[in-house]
Amino acid sequence: MQDKRITSDDVARLAGVSRSAVSRTFTPGASVSESTRNSVIAAARKLGYRPNALARSLTGQQSGLVAVVMAEFANPYESQVFYALTQALQKLDKVSMLVTPDESGDINNSLQLVGAYQVDSAIIAAGSLSLQATQICLTMGIPSVLMGRDDPFGKICSVQTDNRMAGRLAAEHLVNSGAQRPAYIGGRPDGQASQERKQGFFDSLRDQGVEPLGHCDNPDYSYQSGYQSALELLQRRPEIDSLFCAFGAMDAIRQQLGRKTPQDIQFVGADNVPMAEWPGYQLTTISQPVELLAQAVMENLEIILTQGQAMARSRRVAPWLVSRATTRNA
Repeated sequence: MQDKRITSDDVARLAGVSRSAVSRTFTPGASVSESTRNSVIAAARKLGYRPNALARSLTGQQSGLVAVVMAEFANPYESQVFYALTQALQKLDKVSMLVTPDESGDINNSLQLVGAYQVDSAIIAAGSLSLQATQICLTMGIPSVLMGRDDPFGKICSVQTDNRMAGRLAAEHLVNSGAQRPAYIGGRPDGQASQERKQGFFDSLRDQGVEPLGHCDNPDYSYQSGYQSALELLQRRPEIDSLFCAFGAMDAIRQQLGRKTPQDIQFVGADNVPMAEWPGYQLTTISQPVELLAQAVMENLEIILTQGQAMARSRRVAPWLVSRATTRNA
């Protein structure tokens, strides 16, 4: 076990260089000769030295910390997004710092950490946040990229899935599979992604001559909300033959309604989380391109940090349909 923390002085001593040479070696863009750099890197590896990012930030250098503001981790999609963002940041030698609202949904106290830790920039996963929490995040005053929602003031770029296309793909799949009485179960009413999916879904159905039978919005994207909404929707409209929904709704229909439902129900989901391919579901779903979204976020972050916020551009990334065994209520 190592007795003491390895410092830049230790590295300088082993490499036979000055401490400032060690600092320049680990400072992006700093001037240092190739031989000095090689000596410092070799010494650092031998000693197990890692530069202190927070200490660098106190000298005016970038800390490499990026705040990732998001919520609703009960939704498996958010975990996928956080993992993809973390992996993409690490490839750029940056570190993610997760910032979440408290149990009441208040984000103010959590955002104080952003300033306290000298965070360089932020990724605001606004699709998982309330509109109010998103608006508070937009006042942080640090370089930021939004995910899942547009900035109502048009100052901060956003990266999103083309959610209207997602809705259209779901509608086309269901109608092509014979659905005539479809419905939609979505997320929070103030969620831009959910509302755009619904609009794309309904528009496509009507373009194909099929009238949707109804929809339900939920306070969040949790399993329980989808479960309860499906029960309520089927009680109001038992003739529904297909749903654009998620796992909670599927289980509600299969487990609670069973043979009381007058016909089989077709399902198509969103996000293509790992559960979708489990044998118990085999859910045909609209896949959000998580890795492509993360890449687009990184590209905008680099533009913002080097050229300024005004140079970044909002982007919409196309989803696609992942077709699996037709999933029906048994």
